[in-house]
Amino acid sequence: MSSPDFEYLLSAASLGLVDAQFNLGLMYYKGQGVPQDYEEALRWFKEAAEQGDAQAQYCLGLMYHKGQGVSQDYEEALRWYKEAAEQGDAQALNTTLAIFITTARVYLRTMKKLLSGTKKQQSRGMLRLNTTLALYPSVSM
Repeated sequence: MSSPDFEYLLSAASLGLVDAQFNLGLMYYKGQGVPQDYEEALRWFKEAAEQGDAQAQYCLGLMYHKGQGVSQDYEEALRWYKEAAEQGDAQALNTTLAIFITTARVYLRTMKKLLSGTKKQQSRGMLRLNTTLALYPSVSM
């Protein structure tokens, strides 16, 4: 991207234009026209996400989920995925459902082991359940 085009986009994003903020975040995330910089991507996605942009909310969730430009935080990732999903973002909805389904499966498998398994299976099951529920406290059964 040429310098005047970048300056225009940066100016528009700084003025609070959501599309410019999202596009700037995407540029930094992918390293398109600028050096890849997850912290800058996070900054611009967050600006757009806080104004209600569903795509930016999903991208922000993804960055928290992967720990890109920020410490990995599954709870914060889930929060942003939910925000985007509530606005109808299909990727966010699929990701949120996958998290809930995975948590439910772990819970059900663990309960089955607790009811019928050996002490070793019960111990492993409880460890796995506690680990999963610790990652996503808001999904707790």
